[in-house]
Amino acid sequence: TKKGSSILCRVVCAGINPVDAKGLVGDKLPHACSPLARRAIDGNTVGFDFAGTVMEVPAGCEYKPGDAVYGTMPPGAGSFCEYVLAPLDQVARKPSALSFAEAASLPLVGLTSIQALVHDNGLASGQHLLLIGASGGVGHVAL
Repeated sequence: TKKGSSILCRVVCAGINPVDAKGLVGDKLPHACSPLARRAIDGNTVGFDFAGTVMEVPAGCEYKPGDAVYGTMPPGAGSFCEYVLAPLDQVARKPSALSFAEAASLPLVGLTSIQALVHDNGLASGQHLLLIGASGGVGHVAL
């Protein structure tokens, strides 16, 4: 991440998604490719979603130390750690009505839901939608 385009946050809570578990064991690739998967995983931090407290900001940043935020990390940068250097374009203020745990559970599934429904399929207000199997992370957020 470029200097000045990220903030240092103390992670209060990290969300876990199926892709995180798959990344840990490398099962997104066929078994024959597992040595390749291990090389791609080694040295990277797992985890995408987090909620935490801002510790340091660049000059002119809209956030200040002590602000509660939530967001998602780039692949390999990970959220399963005590501190993250979070890209500013992937962070938002944590709504006061949400706990840190609730906020950390939303970024990846929320973005996936918006991308699938709105950006990829053009769902607009007033249209109808049938969600089948809306019991998973993305499905229940889509509701």
